[in-house]
Amino acid sequence: MNEKGYSRIDRVSAAIVKILAVPISDMARESGAGMATINRVVVSPDLRRATITISLYAGDDAKAAFKEHLEQQGYLLQKQLAGHLKSKRTPVINFEIDEEAEAIDRIGRLLSDDAIIN
Repeated sequence: MNEKGYSRIDRVSAAIVKILAVPISDMARESGAGMATINRVVVSPDLRRATITISLYAGDDAKAAFKEHLEQQGYLLQKQLAGHLKSKRTPVINFEIDEEAEAIDRIGRLLSDDAIIN
């Protein structure tokens, strides 16, 4: 750890979010998948792999199509990451669609629904 208490893995994760948040959001909008945000980035201890978990506010079909689109066009994001990330190696990125955020939103809507409470 450095003097600020952040590990290298944390700094690389934060940099990946900063570099790829806008391009991933743009890809989602252009592909018609809706709004996408990066929830978390998990970088392996050797900094060779990174898993990017994305929240996508769309239907199940759109989520599957967008994940496939990300996997096909991921090399563009990888290239962009390599151009901005100042490290010896660029982590190979994998994508996951987060279902947790949608479940939390659904529970919140159910709890705020007056018909269910009364």
